[in-house]
Amino acid sequence: MHSIEDSNKSLASNIAIRAGKGASSDAKELAEMFAQVEAFYVKRGDAADAVELAKKSRALSAQILQSVSTSDFGAATNSATTLSRTCKTCHNYYKKS
Repeated sequence: MHSIEDSNKSLASNIAIRAGKGASSDAKELAEMFAQVEAFYVKRGDAADAVELAKKSRALSAQILQSVSTSDFGAATNSATTLSRTCKTCHNYYKKS
């Protein structure tokens, strides 16, 4: 999960400085990682909330990618903020200390 956290921080920075190429790369990478997280929790079972949060995170990553592709960094910022909150929600329940 540290890779996701690092990529999420990079994404926020790239959006803030309007670095479209970097933000796009980060959003694509995050979408792939959230697909892996989703598969992990599907296989694990008894973690329906985590599966839904991973799906939501993939959708938010796609929204960010779309917003960045049209240089709508305001919308990308809003989606990235929601993504961070979604991560925190999942961590509150599933992340091991």
